[in-house]
Amino acid sequence: MSLSVLLASTVISMSSIAGVLHDRPAKLGSGPASAQYGGQPVTMIARGRPTEPSAPVSVTPEAPVQRLTIRGEYIFTPDGLPMRPRGWNWGAKHSAQAQDALDNANQGANVVRVPLSWYYGDGAAATNCGQGQGQDSYDAEAPGLINPQSLAALDQQVQWASTAHLWVDVMVRGGDCDFWSNGKIKSQYIQMWEFLANHYKDMPYIASYSLLSEPHPPAEYSNNDVRDLYRRTIRAVRAIDDATPIVIGPGKNYDIRNLEQIYMPDQVNIAYAVNFYELPAYVKQGKKPAAMTGYPGWYLDQGGAKNSCEYVGRGQRVFMNRVFLRTLLGCATAFRAKHHVPVFVDQVGIRSVTPRSLKYMEDVLELFRIDHLGFNYWTYR
Repeated sequence: MSLSVLLASTVISMSSIAGVLHDRPAKLGSGPASAQYGGQPVTMIARGRPTEPSAPVSVTPEAPVQRLTIRGEYIFTPDGLPMRPRGWNWGAKHSAQAQDALDNANQGANVVRVPLSWYYGDGAAATNCGQGQGQDSYDAEAPGLINPQSLAALDQQVQWASTAHLWVDVMVRGGDCDFWSNGKIKSQYIQMWEFLANHYKDMPYIASYSLLSEPHPPAEYSNNDVRDLYRRTIRAVRAIDDATPIVIGPGKNYDIRNLEQIYMPDQVNIAYAVNFYELPAYVKQGKKPAAMTGYPGWYLDQGGAKNSCEYVGRGQRVFMNRVFLRTLLGCATAFRAKHHVPVFVDQVGIRSVTPRSLKYMEDVLELFRIDHLGFNYWTYR
């Protein structure tokens, strides 16, 4: 594997990413404790990482195979050591290859996310949900309602990762399908997860189950509906496997600004995930054939009154630099500190054609290190 990673049809250097996988500083200046933001002083909210335990925590096995455990803000390995997830998403379309696991482990990764695209329609293709087209793995006639070839590919990736002693987050993607008003899909979704829980409950190195990555229900639905779907699914999964941690995240698309809306105080052994393609006006501009602008720079923040996190510059034109990015990350660190739950960034990345993309990623990954936020880069191939 060369020192590059294929990212959405573009190539981006791995040097900065691999350094953070090994938890090394990116040798960037941290800047003063108080800084100027848009000409005004800015106050960080709940920045910094929590104090790590100074000794291993006693762990009592609760499953036939060893599992990660969650206690407060921390994720612990089976030998009782705190673990910050760091690694890759292996992407879609079964693009992973056998050597990826060992390569990732040598880079310093400790976890990978492997996707199952189920009842999956993307954008205009949402009408094809459940038709088995494209990446959609739904199969009404198969065990667990999962296409056997897709399940075999998922099993292969799990085996590759576990052989290299990488923890695996089994993640289901639902695209734009109707998980909100369609009772049939809801019931089948829970049935599918019951199958997956039973299928993987005795396999080693299963880190977690991500129930529905990046939920984005229509505007008439809210995170109350997302939370209700999660609660019903958690109940079903826990009846089969009560040891493996479960990962949930807020709509729309794991928005870091909406963590409070998805909080479930009645649930345990839960980790919370957010995306960090921030700010989208910068990170996602490479999708459009137009003149592009660089980093740092002035961009429109996408936050609004419906978001639960308040931060300096919400919904305004902001000067996006390292200071602002850390302020926005405060939505995650403040949530973590308030509720004593683990939070990690399940997807972060940028297209290399974006001006000063490497400088941006160096800053973002260094901020994750400073604030003790785990992450998975999207995507490895």
